[in-house]
Order: sequence, then C-alpha cells, then structure tokens
Amino acid sequence: MNNSTLLNELIRVIQNHSQNDNPLPESGAELPCAQCSPRVTVEAEMTSDARNESNRVTRRGEQVQDNVMTRENGVNGWQNRRTESEQHEAHRNNYYENLHFKSWLDSSFSKADKQEGRDQLENTTYEDKCKTFKRLLTRFPFYFRGYRHLQGMRYAIEEINNSSSLLPNITLGYEAFDDCFEPAGVMAIFDFLASHSQPFVKVLSNYSAYKPRVIAVIGPTVSDTAVVTASILSNFLVPQVSYSAASEVLSNKRVFPSFLRTFLSDQKQAQAMILLLKTFHWNWVIVIGSNSEYGRRGKQQLVTLASAYGICVAYDKTLNQGSSTFKSDIADIIYVISKQNVNVILLFAEDLFAAAFFKEVIPSNVTSKVWIASSVWAIDRRVTEIPNIWKIGTVLGIAPQHGDMPGLKQFLSKFVGQKPSEYNASFSASEEWYDVSGNCNHICEECSSLTPEAVLDSPEIRAVFRTYSAVYAMAYALHNLLDCDTDLCKETNIFPWQLLEKIKQVNFTLHGKQIYFDQNGDAPTGYDIIMWNWTNSRASFDTVGTYTSIPGRIDVNTALITWYTGDKMVPKSVCSEECLPGQKRKQAGPHFCCFFCLTCPEGTYLNSTDPYECLPCLKDMWSPEGSQVCFPRTLEYLEWNNEISVLLMILSATGLFLTGLTMLVFLRNLDTPVVKAAGGKACLLMLTFIIFCYCSVFSFIGKPNETACVVRQLMFPISFTAFMSCLVLRSFLIVCIFKMASSLPKSFDYWVKQHGQSLFLAVGTATQMTISSFWLTKGTFKPALDYTFKEAIILKCGTNQSLALLTQDAFTGFLSIICFVFSYMGKDLPKNYSEAKCITVTILVYFFSLASYFLFNVAQNERYSTILLAAIILVRLYGILGGYFFPKFYIIAVRPQKNTTAYFQSCIQNYTNSSLTN
Repeated sequence: MNNSTLLNELIRVIQNHSQNDNPLPESGAELPCAQCSPRVTVEAEMTSDARNESNRVTRRGEQVQDNVMTRENGVNGWQNRRTESEQHEAHRNNYYENLHFKSWLDSSFSKADKQEGRDQLENTTYEDKCKTFKRLLTRFPFYFRGYRHLQGMRYAIEEINNSSSLLPNITLGYEAFDDCFEPAGVMAIFDFLASHSQPFVKVLSNYSAYKPRVIAVIGPTVSDTAVVTASILSNFLVPQVSYSAASEVLSNKRVFPSFLRTFLSDQKQAQAMILLLKTFHWNWVIVIGSNSEYGRRGKQQLVTLASAYGICVAYDKTLNQGSSTFKSDIADIIYVISKQNVNVILLFAEDLFAAAFFKEVIPSNVTSKVWIASSVWAIDRRVTEIPNIWKIGTVLGIAPQHGDMPGLKQFLSKFVGQKPSEYNASFSASEEWYDVSGNCNHICEECSSLTPEAVLDSPEIRAVFRTYSAVYAMAYALHNLLDCDTDLCKETNIFPWQLLEKIKQVNFTLHGKQIYFDQNGDAPTGYDIIMWNWTNSRASFDTVGTYTSIPGRIDVNTALITWYTGDKMVPKSVCSEECLPGQKRKQAGPHFCCFFCLTCPEGTYLNSTDPYECLPCLKDMWSPEGSQVCFPRTLEYLEWNNEISVLLMILSATGLFLTGLTMLVFLRNLDTPVVKAAGGKACLLMLTFIIFCYCSVFSFIGKPNETACVVRQLMFPISFTAFMSCLVLRSFLIVCIFKMASSLPKSFDYWVKQHGQSLFLAVGTATQMTISSFWLTKGTFKPALDYTFKEAIILKCGTNQSLALLTQDAFTGFLSIICFVFSYMGKDLPKNYSEAKCITVTILVYFFSLASYFLFNVAQNERYSTILLAAIILVRLYGILGGYFFPKFYIIAVRPQKNTTAYFQSCIQNYTNSSLTN
C-alpha cells in the first residue's frame, strides 16, 4: 500500500442552532491532529462515540448533546458525566481496538513494523497503543495535499456559517479522519452511522426512518477507499461527495446510489488524454497504471478508448509499487520503449506512485520522450523536484480547472502555522499524542511548521476548489430541504435520503463556476491541459489548453508548448508512417497501426473511412492509379463541332464535289472514246455508287442512334460492293472483247443475251446486303456504350465490330481480287483500253486502307473505330477517284487529242499488228 495518506472529510449538520449563539472559538483550537497529519489518524477511525465527540470541532457555540466536551468543561468534567452504558461500551471497544490495530498492522507496515506493533497490543493501555502507533506512523511522510483539502473544507464551512442567507440559523460542524489510503479503515464509517442514542448500528429491514449521527460525508480521496465506504453508506442512502475518487465504477448508481463527486470520472479523464494524443497524431503509445482502483480502471479506460480512437497501445502494464518485481517491470517497459520506438507514454497513477516510478526511470537514461500525466500527479510538486527529472522530456498533463476561492488567503493566514499551545492550551507537552481521557490524534506537529504561503503557492491548490464546492453543494441542498429564506430555516427532522435527493438536484454558480450533478452523480466540469515548463530552475505548470466534457472536446494552443526533444519539434510516435494519398494499408502484425502501403490500381479509389481496402469505382466513373476519388467518365462520340468531325465533313464534301464534277464531265463527254472505253453509262452508275459512299460518311458523325447505325451499316458496304461489282464487270468485259469473244463467241453471246452484267451486279449487291442484314439482326450495330477505357465511355454503333467488318470486307476483298486478276489479264491490251494500272492502284489503296484500319483499331482497342472507319472510307473513295477516274478525267480535260476515234483506232491497229507479229 502507499506510505502516505489523504484525508476523508466528513460534514455533520447540527440543526436548530442560531448563529447568534455563543461566540465561535478559534477554528484551530479544537482541531484534532488527524486533520493535520497522517501519523495520528488510525485511532480516530476506531474510537468509540465518546472519544470521537472529544475530537469534534465546536463551531459558533455548537452545543451537541450532554456528553459533548467543551474547552470550559475540561477532560475531568467530561469523564464524570460518562454514563454506565458508555463505560460498558469502552470495554467492548477495547476488543475492536485490538482487532483494528491488527488490521492496520497487516495492511500498512513492513514485516518488522508488524512484529513491533503486535508486541504492544497485548496487555497495554490505549495510551500505550497510541504511543506505539505514533512511533510507527512517523515513518510515513506528511501528506501535504490532504492538508490542503482539509483547509478548503474548513474555509467553506467558515463561509457558510458566516452567511446570513444560505443557512441563516443552521451551523455546520465536521469531523475529519485520515484513511491513510487504506480501504480497511472503515470503523469511522460505522461510527458515523451509529445513532445518537446508541453507539452501534442496528440491522434493520428499512433505514428510511433511521437517523445516524452524521447526515453527509465528504471524501474520501482515493477510489479504493471510496468503493468500500460508498458501498456501506449507500445502504443507508447517506450522501457522500468525493473531491478526488475518480473511478468510473463509482458512477454506477445501481451499486452506489448515494455517491457523488464534484468532478469528472476517470473515463472522462482518459478521454481527455486520448484526445490529446489525437491532437498531435500520436498512435503508438505505452500505457502504465498503478495497482489501485484508480490506476487499474484508468489504464483499462485508456486501452479501450485508444482502440476506439484508432490508437495502438504497444504495451500496457499495471505496476505494483510494493511488489518485488517493481523494478524489473519498469526495466521491461524501458526495453519496450527503446525497441518499439515509442515516444509517448501515458501514466495513470497516484502522485506517490509516479514519484517512485520516475526514480527508477531517470537512471535508465530514457530521454526526450513525451509523458502524459493523469490528474493526480500532473501538478504534483514533489515529482518535479526529483533530481534530473527534466531529462525525461516533455510532460503534458490533465489537471483540475482553477476555481476562485476569495478570502482563502486571509483564512489560512489566521489558522495555518499555529503552535499546538495556541490552539489547545488544555493539553500539556507531556501529553503529546494522547490525553488522560484516552483520546489520541489531537496534535499535528508538522502543521506548526507550515505557512499560508506554502499552502497557497502550490499548483495543487487548484484541486481544493473541488472540496470547497462539495461543501457548498451540501449547504445548498440543506437550504432547499429546510426551505430556508433570508432569515430562517424551518425546524424539522431530516433524514439522509431526503438530503441525497436535494443534492442531486442542486444547480448553482459558485464564483463563476456552475455546480451541478448529472445522472451518474458526476459534476460535468472539465480539465486544464498543462505542460511542465523547465525554463526556470523550478518547474512551472503552464496551461496550454482545456478539455470540455460536453461535448467531449479538447482545445490545445500548440504555440504555448515547448518540446524538450532534440530538435525542439513535435515528436512523432507512430508504428508506421502514414501512407501517401491513394495508398491502402496492409496490416503487419497484431497492431492495426503497423502496416505497409500499397498503391490502389486504376479504376479503384481509397475511401477515407476504410484505409485497408481499395474500392472499385462505379461503372460510369474512373480513377487513375493511387486515387482517393473517382471521376466521371466523359461520353465520347464524334460530335458535329469536333475538329476531326469537321475535317471528315470537309473531306467528304470535297469528295462529293469532285465526284459530281467527274460525273458532269463524263456526262457531257458521254459519246467520246474515253468515256465509252471507261464503260459509258455504266461509268455514271459507278460514280453514283461513289456518291452514296461519300454520303455515308456523314452517318458516322453525331450522337449515334438506331437510324444512323442502320444507315452506317448498310449504305457504305452495299454501295461500295455495287461499285466493285461494276469494276469487276468492266475488267471482265474488256478481257472478253479482246481475248475471249473470238475464241468463245457462243459463251460471250449467251452472257450478253442473258444480261450477265446486270445479274452479276444484282447478285454481288444482294450478297453484301445479306451479310449486312445478318449482323443487323444480331444487334451488332445497335448503339452501345463501351466501358473498356478508363476515363471515357465510348458511344458507338455496336461493340466488337471487327468480325462483322471482316466478313463484309472479305466479300469486297474477293471482288477486288477478281478485278485485279482480270486487269492483269488485260495488261497487254491497247493502252487506251488497258486499265491494269488504274485498277491496280485502286485495289492497292483498298487493301492498304483495310489493313490500316484493323491494325490501328486493334492497337487502340476499338476506341477510335468510328473515326478510323470513316477515314478508311474516304481513303478508299479518294483512291478510286484518283486511281481510276482521274486519268480519264485528265485526258478529257487536258489531253483532248487522245480522246478521238482516230487515236483509239490507231491504238487498236498497233495492238493488232503487235499480236500478229508475236
């Protein structure tokens, strides 16, 4: 257990006594030593009702009962008035005294001290026992913090009793007991619960009409003791208001219905510490707790909240200060700090534990770390005075908020630092820690050496406001319960449960601070965020931020923080560095804060709510590699205002003009040899098919619809096939006339008589129509959206058109090959009739355009298939105009001398002569 103590302050309401009674003695005159020093309080918790009465401070002429001892009565007068029942009680208490002394020996002292104490218990007087425990307890240091809380309580009572409006004719009294951090010290609680008429507590089925000696309790300090005392007091519904017991378990009103506190539970304190970590993006920490109710609960709260807030606890440990493994456990923690690269450590513990902990840490050379302190030790001066404590690094802590207590300085100046003879002249120096009546714990040797400045000039004074407000909460509850006005409170009997109901309902402002209790019995106040400033020789506690419990928010002014690290910058404490935007985490090990990063692929994005999974984009959206968002895909098609569309229209219009011009020239020169040799009227038909082909280019421009897709599918393939059929017929006819008509005259006559040319043209065109119609029925050329491309959606007539186009071009390619064969067969014909060169150029352009289309289309994954298809159509058509019609147009327009019958006959004559010679 801890070797020093905190105070339990207890308020007793003394009803129906006017403030105009006998003058108030000096407040320190009747002050028991238990109110000052931890070394004399055990007896106070185990003495009988009579002995406790002697320790009770008389305030404003308070007259309790006939057996109360005043300064005028003296000790002898008090003994003469002791009743026979009290004498019997004293004998009975001797048994409990020995039992309680043994309990304290077993729980609070070393082995040697225990043996020394047991030797003195048997066959000794109460005075001897007090002397023994005085000697043993002097080995405990004086606990200054408890003394401050005591003075805060006394000052609040002083103000309330001097108030003419709060409790006008009511005087508050108190008894103060020291629990020495020991939950076993509950004898005083039963003493409080005893009735006025009987020095013991009866077992009853209903305590609603039961009236104990005290009506309310202030304290205790630590949660371990508070759990024990609250579990007892809750059975009697005696209000208990603590100023320091922070365990979250005490907020359970089903178990502790009468427990309240003037501050937040450790759950809120833990939340403030976690939010402080989030402020600086620390997610790799160590959590340490002391082996007490406060430390265990607080550490568990930190670990639970850390996970909820995305913070990883690299290591957590509950340390027992009195354990033989205390030093080795700290060595393990230091090893984890260095090996795991942890720079932030949270210590949820009492001040005495923190002091012992850092005394072991400092020699281990743990430097430049950040330590997050719980409220108990965050502003403890003794921890800051440990030699070389500044080497540990930056200390940030959660501290009670300041509260004004005007007049406290004057009060302390009046009562702090008095000599024992000044406040209890009736006790001689020889009596020391006990008097002839058997009462010990009434002198505080250390108190006489204190000064008001020492009490006030301490950062812990801010926590005294909690005690101060706890007393005022009791007073306001009494004010409401007794229906007080400005002059008088009603005279009526009150029971603890009635006062408890009123305390839960109080809501008042005390020097600018609103005081009330929530449904859990906690006062929803807040905390200050403080920093240990080592600028001066003595550490100061600078406020750098605040925590507000409602709605659970922390505000930190980072500019006020001085970082005691190597580079004076905010230290990092992370297991893994944050991934770059668009990179997902892949967890490495059991901690989710430890991971490595993987870049999200194209078409996926990283949602901020799930850093571990790359989510696919919607179908109409896209994302590049390593993206955090998806972008809308653009809908692509050949719009009318597109530059490529304009170019295609210009080329198509130009082709139409040239074709029309050629048709006009041929029509005007229809009877000339050149036009007749080119096919005459058949030549005009071929040009008509070319015009239809040019017009089909316009169906490739604009937003595709079913009509445009049908036109595109039928118009060009059929028109081009018809043209190629005419070209094949023309090549075949020339070869027949010059080479086959004489050798196969009947066959040629049959071909002519049966309209072979028209039949061939109809069959070729019908074949292409059949092929195109087949693919139309398959839906290949219906308007469709192509999602193949990451940033665009291609709107075109059908998807995967390659097979359909291949079958269509296969047939026209077959016609082209036949045409090429016939033209090659007629390469030695008269040059005016030989079209081998013209047809060869035309066919080569056709095959070149076809090959180019498939190559580029496959390379671009059909993204630009519409543009390519329109382009190759124009290439083919310009190839036909340039390769087949332009030479004839050139002769008609530029070389008319070659467009005469005589010239053609001479050419035929030369061909005949050449043939005869061969």
